[in-house]
Amino acid sequence: MKNILPPPTLTDAHRRTFADIFQLPDTSELAWCEVFALFSLIGDVVLEINGDLKIVRHGYIMRLPPPHVKCVTENADFLKLRHFLEISEFPLPESDLAAAHALVVINQHQARLFRTEMHDAIPLVILPHALDHTLPNPPDAREITNGQGKPSVTSFFEPVARALEHAAQILIFGTDNGNELEQFTTWLREHHPDLARRIAGTRKIDEKQLTESQLLTQAREFYSSPRYS
Repeated sequence: MKNILPPPTLTDAHRRTFADIFQLPDTSELAWCEVFALFSLIGDVVLEINGDLKIVRHGYIMRLPPPHVKCVTENADFLKLRHFLEISEFPLPESDLAAAHALVVINQHQARLFRTEMHDAIPLVILPHALDHTLPNPPDAREITNGQGKPSVTSFFEPVARALEHAAQILIFGTDNGNELEQFTTWLREHHPDLARRIAGTRKIDEKQLTESQLLTQAREFYSSPRYS
Protein backbone atom coordinates (compact mmCIF):
# COMPACT_ATOMS: atom_id res chain seq x y z
CA MET A 1 0.00 0.00 0.00
CA LYS A 2 1.26 3.49 -0.85
CA ASN A 3 1.91 5.90 1.98
CA ILE A 4 -0.67 8.58 1.17
CA LEU A 5 -0.57 11.76 3.23
CA PRO A 6 -3.72 13.87 3.67
CA PRO A 7 -3.74 17.27 1.98
CA PRO A 8 -2.31 19.91 4.34
CA THR A 9 -5.43 22.10 4.11
CA LEU A 10 -7.69 19.57 5.86
CA THR A 11 -9.06 20.17 9.32
CA ASP A 12 -8.24 17.73 12.14
CA ALA A 13 -11.64 16.06 11.75
CA HIS A 14 -11.16 15.49 8.03
CA ARG A 15 -7.61 14.25 8.63
CA ARG A 16 -9.04 11.61 10.97
CA THR A 17 -11.54 10.58 8.29
CA PHE A 18 -8.71 10.37 5.74
CA ALA A 19 -6.66 8.19 8.10
CA ASP A 20 -9.65 6.01 9.01
CA ILE A 21 -10.18 5.09 5.37
CA PHE A 22 -6.74 3.46 5.39
CA GLN A 23 -7.14 1.81 8.83
CA LEU A 24 -10.73 0.71 9.15
CA PRO A 25 -12.72 -1.46 9.56
CA ASP A 26 -10.27 -2.64 12.21
CA THR A 27 -10.59 0.22 14.71
CA SER A 28 -13.94 2.03 14.82
CA GLU A 29 -16.92 3.12 12.75
CA LEU A 30 -16.67 5.54 9.84
CA ALA A 31 -19.85 7.38 8.84
CA TRP A 32 -20.63 7.86 5.16
CA CYS A 33 -21.48 11.52 5.82
CA GLU A 34 -17.88 12.00 7.03
CA VAL A 35 -16.57 10.38 3.84
CA PHE A 36 -18.71 12.65 1.64
CA ALA A 37 -17.66 15.72 3.64
CA LEU A 38 -14.00 14.80 3.07
CA PHE A 39 -14.40 14.25 -0.67
CA SER A 40 -16.39 17.50 -0.99
CA LEU A 41 -13.29 19.32 0.28
CA ILE A 42 -10.64 17.55 -1.77
CA GLY A 43 -12.72 17.10 -4.93
CA ASP A 44 -16.23 17.49 -6.30
CA VAL A 45 -19.20 15.36 -5.22
CA VAL A 46 -22.17 15.41 -7.61
CA LEU A 47 -25.52 13.63 -7.51
CA GLU A 48 -26.07 11.91 -10.85
CA ILE A 49 -29.39 11.50 -12.59
CA ASN A 50 -29.55 7.79 -11.66
CA GLY A 51 -29.06 8.53 -7.94
CA ASP A 52 -25.37 7.59 -7.78
CA LEU A 53 -22.77 9.92 -6.29
CA LYS A 54 -19.94 10.84 -8.60
CA ILE A 55 -16.64 11.87 -7.00
CA VAL A 56 -14.20 13.78 -9.21
CA ARG A 57 -10.66 14.52 -8.01
CA HIS A 58 -7.70 15.59 -10.13
CA GLY A 59 -9.40 14.28 -13.27
CA TYR A 60 -10.15 10.84 -11.78
CA ILE A 61 -13.71 9.62 -11.23
CA MET A 62 -15.29 7.29 -8.67
CA ARG A 63 -18.99 6.43 -8.57
CA LEU A 64 -20.79 5.26 -5.45
CA PRO A 65 -24.39 4.07 -5.13
CA PRO A 66 -26.44 5.79 -2.42
CA PRO A 67 -25.50 4.12 0.89
CA HIS A 68 -28.26 2.15 2.61
CA VAL A 69 -26.54 2.17 6.00
CA LYS A 70 -25.12 4.98 8.13
CA CYS A 71 -21.54 3.73 8.31
CA VAL A 72 -19.04 2.17 5.93
CA THR A 73 -19.08 -1.52 6.78
CA GLU A 74 -17.99 -3.49 3.73
CA ASN A 75 -14.33 -4.25 3.10
CA ALA A 76 -14.93 -3.71 -0.62
CA ASP A 77 -16.08 -0.15 0.07
CA PHE A 78 -12.96 0.62 2.11
CA LEU A 79 -10.75 -0.79 -0.62
CA LYS A 80 -12.52 1.27 -3.26
CA LEU A 81 -12.14 4.48 -1.21
CA ARG A 82 -8.46 3.74 -0.52
CA HIS A 83 -7.71 2.99 -4.16
CA PHE A 84 -9.37 6.21 -5.29
CA LEU A 85 -7.38 8.30 -2.81
CA GLU A 86 -4.19 6.63 -4.02
CA ILE A 87 -4.68 7.05 -7.76
CA SER A 88 -6.12 10.59 -7.48
CA GLU A 89 -3.30 11.95 -5.32
CA PHE A 90 -1.88 13.83 -8.31
CA PRO A 91 -3.69 15.35 -11.32
CA LEU A 92 -3.96 13.50 -14.61
CA PRO A 93 -1.36 14.63 -17.15
CA GLU A 94 -2.55 17.66 -19.07
CA SER A 95 -1.99 15.75 -22.32
CA ASP A 96 -4.83 13.41 -21.35
CA LEU A 97 -7.22 16.31 -20.82
CA ALA A 98 -6.24 18.94 -23.34
CA ALA A 99 -8.03 17.25 -26.25
CA ALA A 100 -11.30 16.80 -24.38
CA HIS A 101 -14.40 17.77 -26.35
CA ALA A 102 -17.24 18.59 -23.99
CA LEU A 103 -20.99 18.66 -24.48
CA VAL A 104 -23.17 20.60 -22.04
CA VAL A 105 -26.92 20.00 -22.11
CA ILE A 106 -28.51 22.63 -19.89
CA ASN A 107 -32.03 23.46 -18.79
CA GLN A 108 -33.58 25.10 -15.73
CA HIS A 109 -33.39 21.91 -13.65
CA GLN A 110 -29.91 20.53 -14.38
CA ALA A 111 -26.81 20.57 -16.54
CA ARG A 112 -25.48 17.34 -18.01
CA LEU A 113 -21.82 17.25 -19.00
CA PHE A 114 -20.45 14.67 -21.46
CA ARG A 115 -16.98 13.88 -22.79
CA THR A 116 -17.95 13.19 -26.39
CA GLU A 117 -14.96 10.92 -27.05
CA MET A 118 -16.04 8.58 -24.24
CA HIS A 119 -18.65 5.95 -25.08
CA ASP A 120 -21.20 4.46 -22.64
CA ALA A 121 -20.21 6.97 -19.96
CA ILE A 122 -22.72 8.30 -17.44
CA PRO A 123 -22.87 12.11 -17.72
CA LEU A 124 -21.82 14.36 -14.88
CA VAL A 125 -25.04 15.95 -13.61
CA ILE A 126 -25.00 19.29 -11.82
CA LEU A 127 -28.13 20.56 -10.10
CA PRO A 128 -28.90 24.24 -9.43
CA HIS A 129 -28.11 23.99 -5.74
CA ALA A 130 -25.38 22.83 -3.38
CA LEU A 131 -25.93 19.18 -2.52
CA ASP A 132 -26.19 18.47 1.20
CA HIS A 133 -24.89 14.93 1.70
CA THR A 134 -26.11 14.80 5.28
CA LEU A 135 -29.67 14.52 4.00
CA PRO A 136 -30.96 10.99 3.35
CA ASN A 137 -32.99 12.21 0.36
CA PRO A 138 -31.56 15.33 -1.31
CA PRO A 139 -34.34 17.69 -2.45
CA ASP A 140 -35.31 17.92 -6.06
CA ALA A 141 -33.76 20.88 -7.85
CA ARG A 142 -37.20 22.33 -8.62
CA GLU A 143 -37.97 22.61 -4.90
CA ILE A 144 -35.10 24.98 -4.15
CA THR A 145 -35.15 27.45 -7.02
CA ASN A 146 -36.26 31.03 -6.58
CA GLY A 147 -39.93 30.22 -6.98
CA GLN A 148 -39.94 30.93 -10.70
CA GLY A 149 -38.37 27.61 -11.69
CA LYS A 150 -35.02 29.31 -12.37
CA PRO A 151 -31.77 28.13 -10.80
CA SER A 152 -29.49 30.36 -8.77
CA VAL A 153 -26.60 31.53 -10.92
CA THR A 154 -24.20 31.32 -7.97
CA SER A 155 -25.01 27.72 -7.08
CA PHE A 156 -25.57 26.47 -10.62
CA PHE A 157 -23.24 27.99 -13.20
CA GLU A 158 -20.05 28.06 -11.11
CA PRO A 159 -19.90 24.26 -10.55
CA VAL A 160 -20.56 23.75 -14.27
CA ALA A 161 -17.66 26.06 -15.11
CA ARG A 162 -15.33 24.20 -12.72
CA ALA A 163 -16.24 20.89 -14.32
CA LEU A 164 -15.38 22.31 -17.76
CA GLU A 165 -11.98 23.74 -16.86
CA HIS A 166 -10.00 21.03 -18.73
CA ALA A 167 -12.17 20.96 -21.86
CA ALA A 168 -10.43 22.06 -25.04
CA GLN A 169 -13.72 22.76 -26.85
CA ILE A 170 -17.22 23.20 -25.44
CA LEU A 171 -20.50 22.60 -27.28
CA ILE A 172 -23.65 23.75 -25.46
CA PHE A 173 -27.18 22.51 -26.10
CA GLY A 174 -30.14 24.38 -24.60
CA THR A 175 -33.88 23.77 -24.69
CA ASP A 176 -36.19 25.47 -27.16
CA ASN A 177 -38.45 26.82 -24.42
CA GLY A 178 -35.78 28.08 -22.01
CA ASN A 179 -33.11 30.78 -21.94
CA GLU A 180 -30.50 28.95 -19.82
CA LEU A 181 -28.28 28.58 -22.88
CA GLU A 182 -28.07 32.36 -23.35
CA GLN A 183 -27.78 32.97 -19.60
CA PHE A 184 -24.91 30.51 -19.21
CA THR A 185 -22.91 31.74 -22.19
CA THR A 186 -23.36 35.36 -21.11
CA TRP A 187 -22.32 34.46 -17.55
CA LEU A 188 -19.24 32.62 -18.84
CA ARG A 189 -18.12 35.63 -20.87
CA GLU A 190 -18.33 37.79 -17.76
CA HIS A 191 -16.95 35.45 -15.10
CA HIS A 192 -14.79 32.91 -17.02
CA PRO A 193 -13.70 34.56 -20.29
CA ASP A 194 -11.09 31.86 -20.93
CA LEU A 195 -13.80 29.19 -20.89
CA ALA A 196 -16.07 31.38 -23.00
CA ARG A 197 -13.37 31.52 -25.69
CA ARG A 198 -13.47 27.71 -25.84
CA ILE A 199 -17.16 27.59 -26.76
CA ALA A 200 -17.15 25.86 -30.14
CA GLY A 201 -20.88 26.24 -30.75
CA THR A 202 -24.37 26.42 -29.28
CA ARG A 203 -27.63 24.83 -30.38
CA LYS A 204 -31.28 24.88 -29.37
CA ILE A 205 -32.81 21.40 -29.14
CA ASP A 206 -36.01 19.61 -28.17
CA GLU A 207 -34.35 17.79 -25.29
CA LYS A 208 -37.37 15.61 -24.46
CA GLN A 209 -37.29 14.08 -27.93
CA LEU A 210 -33.61 13.09 -27.84
CA THR A 211 -31.91 10.26 -25.97
CA GLU A 212 -28.43 10.70 -24.53
CA SER A 213 -27.11 8.58 -27.39
CA GLN A 214 -28.74 10.91 -29.93
CA LEU A 215 -27.38 13.98 -28.14
CA LEU A 216 -23.87 12.54 -28.27
CA THR A 217 -24.27 11.60 -31.92
CA GLN A 218 -25.11 15.21 -32.77
CA ALA A 219 -22.13 16.44 -30.75
CA ARG A 220 -19.72 13.98 -32.39
CA GLU A 221 -20.95 14.98 -35.83
CA PHE A 222 -20.30 18.60 -34.90
CA TYR A 223 -16.77 17.88 -33.62
CA SER A 224 -15.95 15.61 -36.58
CA SER A 225 -16.09 18.56 -38.98
CA PRO A 226 -12.67 19.55 -40.41
CA ARG A 227 -12.55 22.60 -38.15
CA TYR A 228 -12.50 20.52 -34.95
CA SER A 229 -11.11 17.11 -35.94
